[in-house]
Amino acid sequence: MSERQYVKFDTLFDACLHPAGLNDQDLQTLALFGVKGAVAVSWTLSATAKSIRAHFDDLLEKQLPRLRRAGIRGYAALGVHPAGLPRRGLSEVLASLPGYCRAGQVVAIGALGLREGNSSEEQALLEQLDVAKTLKLRALVAVPREGHESALKKTLWALKKSGLPERRAALLGVDGKGLTAVRERGHHATLLLHPDYLSVEAAVGLLKKQGSERVMLGSACGRTASDFLALARAQSVMEKQKVSAHFAAHVLADNAAAFFKVHV
Repeated sequence: MSERQYVKFDTLFDACLHPAGLNDQDLQTLALFGVKGAVAVSWTLSATAKSIRAHFDDLLEKQLPRLRRAGIRGYAALGVHPAGLPRRGLSEVLASLPGYCRAGQVVAIGALGLREGNSSEEQALLEQLDVAKTLKLRALVAVPREGHESALKKTLWALKKSGLPERRAALLGVDGKGLTAVRERGHHATLLLHPDYLSVEAAVGLLKKQGSERVMLGSACGRTASDFLALARAQSVMEKQKVSAHFAAHVLADNAAAFFKVHV
């Protein structure tokens, strides 16, 4: 990687944001510090089809307009995370997804994934990956922190089984070892700059070591206590370490914009 003088890059794209957990001033501050685009990722914890659809409605009808008013171009990812799988009614939720996606605001199905890795979770994951394949959308698949290595192997196997083109899947929350495995399979990886996942310094070190290809950054901010200026801090760390502007632009915005096929 070139060590030529760093030129400040003022467009940031947050590949995993939960705006419902942030107030309007927080969003305005994000925009002030350079976040020009973000994907509002659903992360359902409710176990009924009705409440899941209400969550989707909130993202599209309330949260995306809030992002726009703050000066952030917002997009959505809709899906059912294993933590919120309903006992009944998943088929109803999945049947509603094409309708939600017609307006062009939804760029991915997610966050999906495996938590315990049982057969019901696997089936729900495969069914939602099939929706992504049918609708020609991206898939955001979360990897749990507990049992990370085993969960990642099961997740990669499910992605292969689904038949979704490798380039259309991004795995959320991978670590250094996981980053290698994910990219070897042809997928994208999203490093989460969040206290539960990676510190900004650790993520920048990982990127400098392993490169910028098919890597995006997300804050996962708004779901639990976190640093909503994590991307801006990552930019500052790269500037201090004099990484090239070209490299910074890739990981801070360009890779995400290309993956989701959006403009920032």
